[in-house]
Amino acid sequence: MKRIAVLLILPALLIAHEVFLSFPEDPIAGRTVEMILTIFDNSFPFMGKAELHPSAGKFSENRVEFVGGSALLKYTTPKDPVFVKVRAKLDDGFEVKEIEFSFQVLPDYERMEKAYLELVEFGGHVSYKKKGEDFYRPVSMGTRFHEGDEIWVQEDSYAVIDGPGGTRIEIAPNSKVLVKSVRKDERTVFLRVEVEKGEVVSRVVKELFNTVLLVDGGSVTAGVRGTILGMEVQDEVVVRNYEGEVWVKAGSSIAELKARRMMRFTSEVLSAFDRAQKRVMKKFEEMRKEMMKGFEEKAKELLSTFGMEDVFGIDLSKFSRPLDKELSTFEDMMKKLRKKWKGGK
Repeated sequence: MKRIAVLLILPALLIAHEVFLSFPEDPIAGRTVEMILTIFDNSFPFMGKAELHPSAGKFSENRVEFVGGSALLKYTTPKDPVFVKVRAKLDDGFEVKEIEFSFQVLPDYERMEKAYLELVEFGGHVSYKKKGEDFYRPVSMGTRFHEGDEIWVQEDSYAVIDGPGGTRIEIAPNSKVLVKSVRKDERTVFLRVEVEKGEVVSRVVKELFNTVLLVDGGSVTAGVRGTILGMEVQDEVVVRNYEGEVWVKAGSSIAELKARRMMRFTSEVLSAFDRAQKRVMKKFEEMRKEMMKGFEEKAKELLSTFGMEDVFGIDLSKFSRPLDKELSTFEDMMKKLRKKWKGGK
């Protein structure tokens, strides 16, 4: 099933622009994908031309014209997964302005060989359920977790798992974590885990490979690029960036989360994100069908009103705030968890 991703990028150079990039599925390295670039200038659709300069990969045309604030693009991704930044010069006939937007290119993980995560430390009661089974089995040092396995860390317990590419994930008490993808080849590692409940802190401790780590929690996804990331999933979802670079996707919007910052999403907000994403996907498919039929005028009409009433009210920057003062570093947090497990205060 195809997915749609809509990227919300903060205004650049102090210009009041909202930039949205929509595509039917995640951009995969070494492929060509259709995108819809939409720009609002001071809450009005941008009407004019733009010159695009990506940091990697290439557009079929670097100079595009906007209709109703939107332009249809074809983009060929680079051969390797990378976070792409695009510098755009906007020309509305009166003045020229510059903005930046960005997006993540993922590795072609379906062609990579399957790997595993390995338990390197644990305390208390930890068990796991293999894919296709309905019962949990106890762990031991060196237990390997493969795609589809679920790890259950119970009260006053913890677990530390290592993965390829120097990835380490530490799981707090009262947590369940699903291993969704563990893939690698000679150059790239791709890992994806889902926090079903509880809390994890993850980091890439070595840069031996081009490592891409995604952490899901409900309708929130955090991407790790050589950093320390925490995610907590209860009645709400909290993403914490202890160090380095993190991007956060909530529903159909994405933004960069600065170091020592956090984002907190309530269940009501997450439900609103999900509803907006479904409506945007429907409009995207309507536009594609009309274009395939050759009804260019109808396609332009759909393109010019693509999801505006549903998407542009979502600004992830409003959810960003300083990291909780009581939260410590990665190592200190785990020391506290282990002390608690041993019965310390």
